Amino acid sequence: MNSTHNPKLPSTSAASMSSDFQQNQHNGLQHLQSQLLSTILRSNKEEVIWNLDEGVVKVTNALHNKKVLLVLDDVTTWQQLTALLGPQQFYPGSKVIITTRHKWLLTFFEVNPKVHAIEELDPNDAYKQFSLYAFNRDHPIEPYTLQSELIVHHCSGLPLALKVLGSFLNGKTVDVWEDAMRKIEAIPNPKIQKLLQLSYDTLEETSDKELFLHIACFFVGEDKAFIVKLLAECNLYPIVGIQNLMDRSLLYIENGRVMMHPLIKEMGQDVVRQESPKDPGKRSRLWNHQDSLCVLKENGVSI
Repeated sequence: MNSTHNPKLPSTSAASMSSDFQQNQHNGLQHLQSQLLSTILRSNKEEVIWNLDEGVVKVTNALHNKKVLLVLDDVTTWQQLTALLGPQQFYPGSKVIITTRHKWLLTFFEVNPKVHAIEELDPNDAYKQFSLYAFNRDHPIEPYTLQSELIVHHCSGLPLALKVLGSFLNGKTVDVWEDAMRKIEAIPNPKIQKLLQLSYDTLEETSDKELFLHIACFFVGEDKAFIVKLLAECNLYPIVGIQNLMDRSLLYIENGRVMMHPLIKEMGQDVVRQESPKDPGKRSRLWNHQDSLCVLKENGVSI
């Protein structure tokens, strides 16, 4: 992001800020404002900020007078951008890099930002990354080759899953690998689940959450027009809802069909499963034929 004003000769500062805090608490944002100012001003003590508005003014003045490289990691709200960037009065040559799960936040900027979407790893790179964590080398060792191929296929190119599972299985015996594979096919890994679920948890509208769970359980791969027509009758506002889910990278459209990464789909189904882990009849949705059969039998339905 560049601006074209301020005749002062700048010094250059670099700062990396993580938005990993309770985003609705002003104290968390004020603390990040203080950290950012201290870094830009190269101060050994943290700058005192009494409220967010004061912090915005101080941050704006600092960014206005220095060429900076600023990295904001895992941004989730418009308020965070406002608090840490102010009205975007950057010194010429400044660069701002933002990582976020929420594409709609890009509308914050007055100029068109350069957007880079993180792609899934191709099979060869995924195989190498998994091996680095599982074997400390770029290829599997015997007798783990088959199990490695199955796990890499299960992760579908998601770097986070490859890292978590590779690190967990490092040094384990073959029987542990085989049992772990059976387990992750039945029950999602909790570390992966927790991180993937962040995008779902930050959905603001209940209707968007319901729409996501419906699609994850029943409609992945179905025609978008069919889903819109069907779920509009359920007052889920699927046209705007699907766009909101796309903005959070929870789904995508391919050849007119609504698609999800396999682990995102698995995460959504696990959200429903956790409503009642041991009693499928108490869950809001049933998509597994074995669970459905058990519930029907328990309710006295003849099969």
